[in-house]
Formats: sequence, structure tokens, C-alpha cells
Amino acid sequence: MKSQAQAGGGDSDPEKLDSVEFRYERQQNKNLDLAASLFVHYNLEVIDWSQSDLANIPVGTQREYGIELEASYHTEKTKLLVSHSYTKLYDFHLDDTSVLTYTSTKAYGYGDDLTNWSNHLTKLVFQQKLNDRWTFDASLRVYWGFPGMKSLNAYLLDNTPADGYWGTVNPVVEDGWEKNTRGNYYLDLGLRYKPSDDITIGVVGYNLLGIIDKDLNKRNYLSDPDYRSHAPAVGVSVEYRF
Repeated sequence: MKSQAQAGGGDSDPEKLDSVEFRYERQQNKNLDLAASLFVHYNLEVIDWSQSDLANIPVGTQREYGIELEASYHTEKTKLLVSHSYTKLYDFHLDDTSVLTYTSTKAYGYGDDLTNWSNHLTKLVFQQKLNDRWTFDASLRVYWGFPGMKSLNAYLLDNTPADGYWGTVNPVVEDGWEKNTRGNYYLDLGLRYKPSDDITIGVVGYNLLGIIDKDLNKRNYLSDPDYRSHAPAVGVSVEYRF
């Protein structure tokens, strides 16, 4: 879009969204909070790349709905937050089906899901004060597979490089290859130590499931059916307040 504007093509139109969301929260007791959200994006005017116009323009309409459930448990020493969400594309219309969008292959007759978003997503955050000096932290995010990416694989298999824009810049997916459709799992663990009220020393391990299998930490690309895997890492921090 920046290049388009600098080349004299003007600014892109804004992407417009009409939606409604309902949320319910309940304090079950002094230690437990519950919540539920329901949303509908009933009119999202999608901006995407148009190969025929060689520009980013509004290309169609996207519609989805979803629900998220949350539970938060907390005491003086323990905090636990768990949530699970479900998102589902229920309509995707292209004004011109010659436009090759990455958002979903539904308009081409392949599946009915968003390409790069997991229908199911789970999050867990945990914190435990071991004593006055030590605190343990953990977080886990799970994207439970990508059915929309599986539809993209099928689309690429049925369209040779000469038949589509994707094929001109990406190799066609091999038949039976589904690693890009599998789930993404990110586990972080940390430990903090306060030798005094002013100093906090922390050690955090990121993407630790990659020690078992590097592809558990995969991150799907936004512009093709491939992915990269995040490396496990360790961070050390020292905070001093004055």
C-alpha cells in the first residue's frame, strides 16, 4: 500500500467492519471469575491484492462468528487464567473471482475456513508465588490446527503454476504434505527472584516445546503455504527500582 501511494496510486480505501459482540461476566465466588463472549462480524469489506489492477483494493466481503469462554482463579499466592475460543467463517464473497486472495479459498470452492487462522484457540496463564522471594510463571498457547490451510493445499494441488498467481511465486504443495495444517504450540516458563524490594531477577524460557519437536513452535506465513519454526530461547533480566 505504501509503494502504491508513493507511485501515485493514491491512498487505499479503509477496510470497514460491521460487527456486534455480547459479553457476560460473573464473579462466581471471591476466587473464581467466569466470562463468555459471542461475536458476529457480519460485514467486513476485505482489502486485498488485485492482480488485474496491480493494486490493493476492496475485493469482497468476509463474514465470521465466534465464541470465547474464560475462567480466572486467583488466591493470594496463585493465579490461573484459562480461555478457549472458536471462530468460524460463514461467508466469503469475492466481487471478482479472478482476484487471488489468501484470506480464504472458499470463493474458489475449496473449504469454508479462514486460511491462516485456527478455528480453535486455547490459552493458559499460570502464576504461583512459591514464597516471599520466588515466583513461578507459565503460559501456553495452542492453535488446534488450520483446516483453511488444508483447503489451500488442495487448491494449489489442483492449480498448476501457470494457472494462478500463487503458483508463479511458490512451489505447488506436494500431495500428502500437511505439516502446515497442524497445530501451533507455544510454551513459556519463567522464574523470578526478589532478593530485595528494589531488585527482581528473572529467567524465562521461550518456545520450550521446540526442544521436543521444532515444528511444535511453527508459525505459518501469511503469504504462502509454508511456515517457519521459532527456536527455543532463554532470556535473563534484572530490574532495579529507585
